[in-house]
Amino acid sequence: MSRLPLSILLIILAIIPLAAFVLIGVSTSLGYYHDYSMFRSAQTTHQLGREGGFLAQAIAAEAFAGADVRRAKRAASDRAFTAVFSAYDSWKKAFDDPAIERAVQIIREKRENIDSFRRRVDDGTAGEAEGAVALRPAAVAGLELVRRTGATVNDLDLSRQITGFHALMQITEASLLEIRPGRAYIKNSAMSVDLFSSLLQSKNLKQLYVPAMHEFLPADLVKSYDDFEASAAGKFIAGVRDQMYANQPGVSFPSETLDRWNEITQQRAAFLTELIMRTGDKLDEMAFQRYADLRNAFIAYSGATLLIMSTVLILCISVFRRISSSIRTLTSRMKALAEGDMSAPVPLTIRRDEIGDMARCLEFFRGAAIQKNQMETSAEAERIRSEKEKLDIQIRAEKEAEERLVRATTALATGLKRMADGDLIYEIEEPLAPQFERLRGDFNASIRQLRHALVTVGHSVETVTNGSSGVSAASENLSRRTEQQAASLEETAAALEEITVNVASTTKRTAEARGAVQQMRDHAEMSGRVVRNAIGAMHRIENSSKQISQIISVIDAIAFQTNLLALNAGVEAARAGDAGKGFAVVAQDVRE
Repeated sequence: MSRLPLSILLIILAIIPLAAFVLIGVSTSLGYYHDYSMFRSAQTTHQLGREGGFLAQAIAAEAFAGADVRRAKRAASDRAFTAVFSAYDSWKKAFDDPAIERAVQIIREKRENIDSFRRRVDDGTAGEAEGAVALRPAAVAGLELVRRTGATVNDLDLSRQITGFHALMQITEASLLEIRPGRAYIKNSAMSVDLFSSLLQSKNLKQLYVPAMHEFLPADLVKSYDDFEASAAGKFIAGVRDQMYANQPGVSFPSETLDRWNEITQQRAAFLTELIMRTGDKLDEMAFQRYADLRNAFIAYSGATLLIMSTVLILCISVFRRISSSIRTLTSRMKALAEGDMSAPVPLTIRRDEIGDMARCLEFFRGAAIQKNQMETSAEAERIRSEKEKLDIQIRAEKEAEERLVRATTALATGLKRMADGDLIYEIEEPLAPQFERLRGDFNASIRQLRHALVTVGHSVETVTNGSSGVSAASENLSRRTEQQAASLEETAAALEEITVNVASTTKRTAEARGAVQQMRDHAEMSGRVVRNAIGAMHRIENSSKQISQIISVIDAIAFQTNLLALNAGVEAARAGDAGKGFAVVAQDVRE
């Protein structure tokens, strides 16, 4: 930590509590956002359960509907099927639950088979109890959706409301199951085994779900249910129900009892339907309010966190800038003192905090630095005087060295110029300084060796020239004799032609032909001698070429030696410093 700059330490001190607050705020905000997101998911599940309950209600209403309202009940059932499938598609994108999927699968299967049942109902071929067999599984599956969604929702209040809604749906189912057994018992004073079984099932459902409804539904909805049960219509249904439970044979009812039973049970079905709708609206209202509360809490807490974080950040920046500004002021003054600016006083010395202590210490250092500068000024003056004396001695020595170097370079440059002009007789006779005397000897030796080599080259060239002249003369002689031979050959051809024409003349001139042939042989022998002479001349030219190559090698050696001498002169000029710059230029020209 001691190695860190103060500004970094201040930033760390500001960032640590700010980061802790941000971490806590972000964690809490994320918690709110998690609850908000979970409740949105719970809303999707709740919507699926709600549509399942409405489907169970619509299916049951269709099963017990009369011919006058059958078409409207079927349309309501179809809308309920569509709503369940749509809600399931939305739910399936984010969730996976085997029980819910089985229930929806049952609903799909029953939806595919319901059209054949409806046709039998329209044809009058469907039995009285067939509606329960064909439609009840879909209604049960809808009620299973309500139960299962209530069990999977994470929000406790919403889960309790869905459980109460499911209980109300079961009670409605139980109330519908009482209708056919009641009709049969009032009409015939007896019930079949299937109808009595439905009655017992209705009794069990009420015993199981009426307490759950009282526990989980809102009090105003429960009171509406209890008020209906306590009314005259409720008491009438309860009285008939008690007689059905007893199932005594031979019981007689007034003639208007069956009509009143049908009327009151339809009133109860309408009341329960309206109560279910109110319960669904309560659920939606509760879900919306809970959703809004979670969203508002998330936004409010996030906004408050952001506001507090911004305020703390602004305060930290303000304190940091105030401290860092004072430190930068002192740092700037320290840099000025380090650069030698002692004129301006140190600021912030009147402060009573640690910054003021630092400023006063810096002011003390400034006074000490002023005294030190005064002492250094006097010491510097003495040092300058001493260095001036040394510089004068050095200048005189360099001037003398430069004069020696100039004499040497001038003599060498004159010799090189004479050599470039072709004067190989010139040598440097004037003695040079001891360090340049070897250079003079090497230059004179090079001139002598070059002169000797050029003389040798001259002799070789003269020899080559003479040999070339001999070769040229022999070649001309050979050419002339060759022409003579050609002319002789032409004469021979003419002679042969004359021999063909005149055989007699041939014999006479045979001696002359022999003489001509002898002469041609002599010419050929002479041509051979000329060729041999030419070969000898070529050998001599080859030897002369070898000598020329040796001369060129000597010239290359002289050039290398000259370049080496110029390089040595450049080194000496570099040692002489600024005084030897002119000689260095001359040496560079010599090398080039």
